[in-house]
Amino acid sequence: MLDLNAVVLTSSGESKDVQKYADALGEYSFLKESGGRIFVFLIDITDRVLHSELVPELISAPVCSSQPPVDNFINNEKNNIDVPLTKNHCLSLVRAINIRVITVEDAVLLKNVLPLVPAPRTIKICRLRKEEKAFDPLIESAINGINFTDNLHSLDFFDESTAAKYAAFISDSLQHSPNLRKLNLSIRLHGVSHLAENLHHVPQLTRLRLGDVQMGEKECVALAASLKYLNKLEELNIHDNALGHGIIELAKSLNNVPNLTELDMRNTNMGEDEASALAASLKYLNKLEELNIRDNALGHGIIELAKSLNNVPNLTKLDLRNTNMGEDEASALAASLKYLNKLEKLNI
Repeated sequence: MLDLNAVVLTSSGESKDVQKYADALGEYSFLKESGGRIFVFLIDITDRVLHSELVPELISAPVCSSQPPVDNFINNEKNNIDVPLTKNHCLSLVRAINIRVITVEDAVLLKNVLPLVPAPRTIKICRLRKEEKAFDPLIESAINGINFTDNLHSLDFFDESTAAKYAAFISDSLQHSPNLRKLNLSIRLHGVSHLAENLHHVPQLTRLRLGDVQMGEKECVALAASLKYLNKLEELNIHDNALGHGIIELAKSLNNVPNLTELDMRNTNMGEDEASALAASLKYLNKLEELNIRDNALGHGIIELAKSLNNVPNLTKLDLRNTNMGEDEASALAASLKYLNKLEKLNI
């Protein structure tokens, strides 16, 4: 890197000393020739990179009366950066962002970095502190600065805050990312129905995780209606939501996801009727490998499930802990095990 006289460019086009930031760049960067010059590009933005001296330098703009700092533009109404970005700036080819937001300083840096990454492939952001009120507007501004493009394949958020106000922005932005494969939102959505209405924009989706997002019966019905657009779905995880009777509608729509291999519906207020509806839908899921419906009062519904287990011969994991299973249910389950010769783990 040093021998080739490589150049590190900030988003505003300033050259920085490669030697000064060699440790931060290290394994997270690569070299590329353009116009007869060798430029250094970051591949990944990790916690280590974010906390280095490099990032504040990369996001800074030159001081002049006609061009205010980048941070000022991020605070504008549209969250657009009006600084003309240099084509070969160091953040222009970042493919992955994996950040834990622990301090307010982390949130500020993230807010300023995300708009400068034009086409990320994977994004994983984990907010670990919920008691700091200063986080809310910073996190919201950061998420609103994400560039949703057809290059985005994986989107993963974990946020313990009581209300994720940016959820609507994520839902509305799915239309710009038709190649999204994985969507994991461990946040308090307060708008699962709106998200469900936008899932038709991401037909390539293979993993959908919406655990503990305050999804209720109505939202579950909306999600059920969206499955007809997701026939490539392989994993559906909706644990820890009060789905109740919505599960019946969801079960009716499982015929739209024949490639499903993992289904996690633990602690979803599933009762006997819902378990019976799920049992009837197993005939559409012969590729299913993992089924988790623990922590639900299934009762006699287990008998119906047991009768349908012959439809899922590829099952390797079955979790039925804390499901009000009695002797009759246990006997029915035992009789069905002859159909599950690939079963590796049974929890009851």
